[in-house]
Amino acid sequence: MKVTLRLQKATEISLWALLITGLLVTEYTGVPWSIKRWALNVHIVSALVLFPLVIAIFWAAHRGNLGWSRKARQRKSGRVIEIGLIVMFSCGLWLVFVGE
Repeated sequence: MKVTLRLQKATEISLWALLITGLLVTEYTGVPWSIKRWALNVHIVSALVLFPLVIAIFWAAHRGNLGWSRKARQRKSGRVIEIGLIVMFSCGLWLVFVGE
């Protein structure tokens, strides 16, 4: 149980870090390039390290719950989160290998 809570907290922190650094990189924030450059580097390295080591492990550990959960709301929200993670991961790969 402690391992699951630690993994859950690590996943939550990882996702928040990726969200914040990802938002800093967008052109809508008006952040100077000197900060965007560092945020982009942190975002890319964090995504390459944290996704496979933390987020993917958490996702894989909880993926089985989608099939046997009796609560329809949990199944639906779990599926939406799963699709969101797949889309974000795919977009990240696209940006790393292809660019804009």
